[in-house]
Amino acid sequence: MLFLLNDRILKIAGGIELLDKAGVPHQLINKSGLGDIILALQNAFVLDPNFHINQPEKAAALAWILNSKSKANAAVFIATTPKVKSPSQIGYRLANTDLTILGAFHSLQEQGRLSSNMINDVIWSKIPG
Repeated sequence: MLFLLNDRILKIAGGIELLDKAGVPHQLINKSGLGDIILALQNAFVLDPNFHINQPEKAAALAWILNSKSKANAAVFIATTPKVKSPSQIGYRLANTDLTILGAFHSLQEQGRLSSNMINDVIWSKIPG
């Protein structure tokens, strides 16, 4: 599965095994709602604005759970203030975009040619929000 998280395409394989490798508790799947997963991602971005880059396995695990709760295959988490101190200061948007777009983005990422501007132009500028 491909998932766009901020400016990175995550190639997600596994499932429960992915959670184990990333140290993500299994109860996030069964006992959590969409809001809980969003809050977990907001918290991760409060602690590390480059969470999706610095902790790719954990980012992939949370993205996999987010997909299972929302069917989104794209998400962006952005600070809404210069000095973020709480999860409420991390805004987010979710989208379900065409797999061919994600595949093309993955290819561009592998070539070192994927940019935030490209992602914004193709995904986020087209979605009301």
